[in-house]
Amino acid sequence: MVVSGLECPNSSCTCLRLGGGIIEVDNKNYFADLSDKQLNITVLKNGAEIFRESENVLNIDPRQSRIITIANFPSIYDLGNEYILELSLVQKLKTSLMPAGYEVAWDQFVLQKGALGSPPAVVGSKMALKQSGKTLVLANKTVKLEIDARSGEIINWTFMGKKITGQPIRPNFWRPPTDNDLGNNMHHWAKIWQEASYNYSARLIAEPSVSNTGIEFRVAYTLPNNEAEVTVNYKIYPTGRLEINYLFKPNHEPLPLIPRLGMYMTLPGDFKEVSWYGKGPGESYWDRKTGLKTGIFKGKVEDQFHRYMRPQETGNKTEVRWMYLSSKTMNLLLQGNVFLNSSVWPFGMKEIDINSEQAGVSASGLVPVTKRHGADIKLWETVQWNIDLLQMGVGGDNSWGSMVHDEYTIRPMTYGYKFSIEPTLR
Repeated sequence: MVVSGLECPNSSCTCLRLGGGIIEVDNKNYFADLSDKQLNITVLKNGAEIFRESENVLNIDPRQSRIITIANFPSIYDLGNEYILELSLVQKLKTSLMPAGYEVAWDQFVLQKGALGSPPAVVGSKMALKQSGKTLVLANKTVKLEIDARSGEIINWTFMGKKITGQPIRPNFWRPPTDNDLGNNMHHWAKIWQEASYNYSARLIAEPSVSNTGIEFRVAYTLPNNEAEVTVNYKIYPTGRLEINYLFKPNHEPLPLIPRLGMYMTLPGDFKEVSWYGKGPGESYWDRKTGLKTGIFKGKVEDQFHRYMRPQETGNKTEVRWMYLSSKTMNLLLQGNVFLNSSVWPFGMKEIDINSEQAGVSASGLVPVTKRHGADIKLWETVQWNIDLLQMGVGGDNSWGSMVHDEYTIRPMTYGYKFSIEPTLR
């Protein structure tokens, strides 16, 4: 198997046997050898480094290549775990342009795909269902989930007496427009999805059903113009895990492209730390992710957005295998049955969204002018956790009309995904 990989203007690496530890280095220079470079070889297991080797002697003449065999390269991979080979070409000697250790180029190869989704839930004490007025209470000694008896939406969710959220998990079809989005008038042609995100209604269509493994119920979300049928099956486990099974079906044609497809939670502001296994550490999008490595990253929630000159979509993370959102007393673990798009904002979406009716006209007439600036963004006392199946690409051929490339758009059709949120005490 030959897999093309690490590329820079003056050299390239090709993995000749994926998983076999045999690499070909090709010096594309016309005059200089690669004696001032070092090749670092790393193997990651589920994002954590388990093997590291360096090839310090790259005396490869100009326009020549060399095959390198990596000694003791891991060849046995545990089932269900993800293994990634990372190649990194770094500057070994300082030059007038580059310091020693500067990474000139890198690439990653998946040696073995990992299993997605949550492991089987640990059995806990059986849950009970009670009704108190207009509220249904699903609880045991560990977890308590209160839902509205008519809408089915979450009123309150606590774990070991500590609050997770006091608000519903809501569907979302919209993103605050980027500069490119405004240039192609997304705030007009996709406005129905903005209205659907803010003005949907919910209805409990399957009463909570108690079993030995937990309690399940189903909620239907009606959009303002009946654009689509959205149903979500919720299951709360005795351990506190909440599993969400989402299904989207368009109701009629034609419908415009969908900017975002997913759900979001609103959490107390004391959830201040985040870590994830996916693309990072910076923001990434469907058509803006090849320049970021796959790994385990962490940071503060307040640092997971950018104050663009004009408030807009920000902070998305692609190919998320898992994500932890943490307070001083609790961890919330997110896992999905597919790679997720996810972001955490220390404010609600309205803080960075546009009111198209208040937008002015620019001198060119091509892009609307808004009144707010990035410096105007205020941090709220809550955190919005976006948990999406998809978000369309950000485009960028130009900012005055070009659409996102078709392969990075969300066409109205049937979609489904599943994710779970599991709380544990710290």
